[in-house]
Order: sequence, then C-alpha cells, then structure tokens
Amino acid sequence: MDKSDKTLSRRDFIAVVGGALVATELAAGCGEAGAPEEAALTPGQPGPGAAPGAAQAAGTAGAAAPSMAATTPATAAATPPTAAAAMAAPSGAPMNTAAPTTAANVPVTGAPTTPATSPATSPATSPATSPATMPTTPGMTAMQGPAAAANGKAKVIIIKTTDRKDGIMQALTMFGGLGFAAGRDVIIKPNFNSTYEFPATTHDDTIRTVVEQLRAVNAGNIILGESAGATTFTAQPTQTVTQAKNTMKLVSDLKIDFVSYDEPSVEWETFMFDGMTWSGGLAIPKLMRSDRVKILLPCCKTHTLADYTFSMKLAAGLPQRSRRGLVSDMHTDLHEKVVDINKGFTPDLILMDALKCFIDGGPDEGTERDPGLIVAATDRVALDAVGVAILKSAGSTSGPIQGKIFETRQMKRAVAVKLGISKPDDIELVGNDPATLSMLRGILDKG
Repeated sequence: MDKSDKTLSRRDFIAVVGGALVATELAAGCGEAGAPEEAALTPGQPGPGAAPGAAQAAGTAGAAAPSMAATTPATAAATPPTAAAAMAAPSGAPMNTAAPTTAANVPVTGAPTTPATSPATSPATSPATSPATMPTTPGMTAMQGPAAAANGKAKVIIIKTTDRKDGIMQALTMFGGLGFAAGRDVIIKPNFNSTYEFPATTHDDTIRTVVEQLRAVNAGNIILGESAGATTFTAQPTQTVTQAKNTMKLVSDLKIDFVSYDEPSVEWETFMFDGMTWSGGLAIPKLMRSDRVKILLPCCKTHTLADYTFSMKLAAGLPQRSRRGLVSDMHTDLHEKVVDINKGFTPDLILMDALKCFIDGGPDEGTERDPGLIVAATDRVALDAVGVAILKSAGSTSGPIQGKIFETRQMKRAVAVKLGISKPDDIELVGNDPATLSMLRGILDKG
C-alpha cells in the first residue's frame, strides 16, 4: 500500500490544522448531516438519533480495494489449538513451542497462583443505566470481571509468542475462555485510526481469531463498530479506512456486521458523572452502553498528542465526530478527555496485540520494535500500565513514557475517576514466560 496517497500523518495534520483540512473536518463533523447542537448533550437526556458526518456506504466500501498486507510471520510451523481445546484447556496447558518452554500462568506478585475466575460464572453485564440516574462510578472497575485475581488484584495476562493466533488462543485460555459470551450479542471495538497497517491499526488476524472463538462458544450477533480518525484528509474517514483495509470483505467472510459510527442511523446515549471534563455530558453509541459483550482490540504504541494509546485512548473513536476533531473540545485536555469517555462503558475483555509497537511518533507512524506479546485483561488501567511498561522495555525515548507510569496524565486521571486499579501493587501479572513477567514487574514497581 502506498501510504503517502492515503493518509496524512498526524504530525502533518497538526501542521495544517489552520487550513483546508480543518474546513474539511468541520464540514464532515458539523455541516452536512445535521450535527446536533451542544444542547443535545444535556445531562439526563437521551443522545441524538443521528450521527454527524456524511453517510458511509458500508455495504459496498472496499469492494475494489486491495487487502491489507499481512505483517505476521508464517504460522504453518506452529499448529494452534482447536477452538474447543482452547476453551476447555486448563491454565497450565502446554504453550506455543515458539515461546520459552516454561509453565503457564506464572505469577510474579509473590501471591499464590490463582486461576482466573471462570467467565461463565461472572454476573451478566447489566443494561446501561439511564443518564438521569447513573451513579458517579457505575461499576467501572473491571477488577470484578473474569480476569480478576482472587486476591482482589487486576490480573493481566501476558503471552510471549511469535505467532499471533496461537498467542491469542493462549491468552484466551488463560483468561478462562469466552464462555461468558455464549448466547449473547457482541460489539468489538478495533483501532481503525488510519489506513496505515499494524501496529498503527488492529491486525485483521486479531479480529478473525477473536470472532472464530466467539463462534466456537455460540455467541449471538457480532458487530465490528468503529469511527476512524480524521487523518485521512477526507470528509468520510471511516469509509476511507475501511476501503483501504478491505474491511467489508473481512466482515463478509466472517459473517459479522460492520457499523460505522459516522452513519445517521447510529443511536446515541448521553452519560455524565461528577467532575466530568466534557461539558454538558457526552453521547456515545448506544451499542457501547448496551448489555452486549464488549471486546476492545487496541494496539501498542506511542501517540504524538496523548503520549500513548492502548485501551483507554481507544475510546477516542466513540464520541460524535463534531466533538472529537483537532479543533473540537476533545483536544482540550485530550489525556483527561479520553479517560472520561471510558466511564460510559465497561469492557468484558481487552486483548492488546503487542507483537509489534511504536516507541516514538504515532499513532500512524513511528519506530517499530517487536515485543512479541499478546496482552489480555479486563481492567483498562492495569492493561495500560503494562502497555507503558512494554514501551519502556522496548526502548521508547518519549519523555512522558520515561517518567513514572502512574504520573502520566492518562493514568492520573484514571485513578482520580476510579476507572480501575490505582497503583502498581494492584496488578497481578501471569503468563508463559517468567523472564518477561519479571522484567515488566520490575518496571511497574518503579511507579
């Protein structure tokens, strides 16, 4: 793919923010589809029923676009476990032969090893609370989820691998399987920030593997839902990205649905909480506030504007486009704003692909490194703390990354609003490679 013809880099985007690109972004976000006025986000009122932006022809997008080139090593040498075996295997099952030959589920917190609580026994996600009655902290700590350790810590699963599918299967097995999704509808949130390939955006094979495992447990309707970043230099960023990535063929092959949050048919719901940085509350898609299973698929990379982007920053694609352009209120106190979006929903699973990462620049381009990791959790703060530790270990020279993890702006805000855990001691690391776990534990323990 010739990236120069498809995507304007974020740094170039910032450089021309006073020019024609802003006019394009404003037209897409405010003028052509009846974007809601600020009053439409009044606390306690339902979100507007139409998303701003030009309508996306989702059914035909990407019909003639080339497939995104695969960037993973060949997988023929390692035979991943079958879906049934992966879902039923105990946490001590043998790991990928490409990974170090060590016992699985190795904790590095000094606490006794405890298997992840079975997702099948966890309480079902309750329907979204009405904005008028929503409490300040509506059960947003994911430590109550399937990946919570018995000692109350947030369990973060780290799999060392060279094979994406096998690594994901190992992580899901250690997570306890996807039995909690049986019979339930699912919404998957990828990172489709731009037309650039992994690690700038979620790899197709990550989506494919997760969907296959959802099928194996008889999940209900599966939707891939996204609204792309604005660095495509077009009035229809999501359509541009899905065409370049050939996403419509992917979802057709997988027999799942794709929803662009740029479409007028999207339903929105407003939420708010005390001290929220979004004035007047914030509307996000009702799909993300429903009782569907919610799965996040972030990448691992630095971010020019937000320091880094893992699971919390992934939520930047959820507000209406009129509120999240570079000239909108989202980019005033961006670090805090993206954290606050996360208060509107709770994920059931976060699966971060860190086989590769950016250690500088980002989100579209940067210096690549190869941590060779798949990371799974339910607590966004815990997973993002591990993400920063991974970037540190990979040699990031970014100033914010070099500081203490829990003193970065996203982390400080997440702790302040009680989004999840609040300190390194609250994180329990388990995985298949003791050396990796020990290294990341040491970085986390420095703060």
